[in-house]
Amino acid sequence: MALQSAGAISINDIKTELGSASGSLRTLSSLAGFSTPDSMSEFYGFSMATEFQISDVGYADAEQCCVDGASAGTQVVYAAESALALNVTVYTNNTLEAAFDGVDKWWYSGGYSYLINSTGKITDVFTC
Repeated sequence: MALQSAGAISINDIKTELGSASGSLRTLSSLAGFSTPDSMSEFYGFSMATEFQISDVGYADAEQCCVDGASAGTQVVYAAESALALNVTVYTNNTLEAAFDGVDKWWYSGGYSYLINSTGKITDVFTC
């Protein structure tokens, strides 16, 4: 989940978001991709969400998704995990607050078709 956009942010909040044991602001800033000088305020609204490209069209059939999805346009979705997989929830924003409505269709990404339900949860995976 993303860090808050206002109010106090602690080193522990940042460590949790980054999955790090370090208490060093420099180390945490570096992990987040920030350059010096370091500031706690850089972390307002920060999220370690991973960005993924999926087809911009959903398909009723996994095999058809593999065939047509590979050449379809793309859209960006986000997840808290580093890979798309069964039971992962995908979102439309990097703060992981707005679930992607997959309308129970298959969506193509990187050689796989993912069945995504209306709450953004991947309920099945098909290898293309």
